[in-house]
Amino acid sequence: MSSQTATTPPEPQALPSPPSDGITCLKYIPPSSSTSMSSLLACSSWDGTIRIYDTKAMSNVCIQTMDSGPVLSLAVDGSGDRIFTGGLDGSGKSMTVLNVCVCFFSLYNTGMYICVTYNQEFFVLFPK
Repeated sequence: MSSQTATTPPEPQALPSPPSDGITCLKYIPPSSSTSMSSLLACSSWDGTIRIYDTKAMSNVCIQTMDSGPVLSLAVDGSGDRIFTGGLDGSGKSMTVLNVCVCFFSLYNTGMYICVTYNQEFFVLFPK
């Protein structure tokens, strides 16, 4: 019989400035050349925004309103320098995380719902 120590999960914490509609994806951003912070959390939502939170400081670092409606999926590259999103309108967008700020982007319109994922080498757009 193996002995396992039960641990109590940490108490939930509410982050400031939550989305006004449902969250669709959460991803931690790895430390990168543009930011050495290890506690950045990217959030996409039905309200059409991408939010970046510092979960250590419990603060909202950046809010980017997308012009394409709800953002359904989000992926972060391995370097932590880029965020990729897939929107309800079928658009795929990429953003650069620069000094904890989101700069705007490229647009690929597939005409269908898409989901993005990171595969250590490239991003794949899947029809939904």
